[in-house]
Amino acid sequence: MFPEAIRDTKKVVAEYADFSPIAGTPLAAGLQPMDLKWWGRTNDWRTFVASHAERLRTNGPARELIRYIPPHGYMALDKLPDQYWTVMWELPLGKGRLWICDLDLEECAGVDPAAELFAENLFRAAADPNSTRLLPKVPSHEELLEGRK
Repeated sequence: MFPEAIRDTKKVVAEYADFSPIAGTPLAAGLQPMDLKWWGRTNDWRTFVASHAERLRTNGPARELIRYIPPHGYMALDKLPDQYWTVMWELPLGKGRLWICDLDLEECAGVDPAAELFAENLFRAAADPNSTRLLPKVPSHEELLEGRK
């Protein structure tokens, strides 16, 4: 899709996502840290927030907005780098930007109040070209891995 920005894409069952990269911006307005988890879905007994995730290129042009959190359980140390994916990211294009959002808003916004709130935030923030201008400093996946050494 955008080879300069994405390393890989995969199908996932994302139970959780972390909005730390957008904390304090209009995208996260009114959300609590655990609001991006276990969203109810239309005509589906399962509860999760996303069905796809992307792994962004290190030092590429894209910026992570919402971080994918893999299901919890044992993860071998050699597989640790494989967990770093994103479910929403931003790519600057000229004077604008393109947002890619893998959150399952269509399936969840009419059912889950937190999904509805995020969808409303998304539309409001999209209309504001400055909504993601000042993102908080959050360690990148690579920086997190370096901290393990």
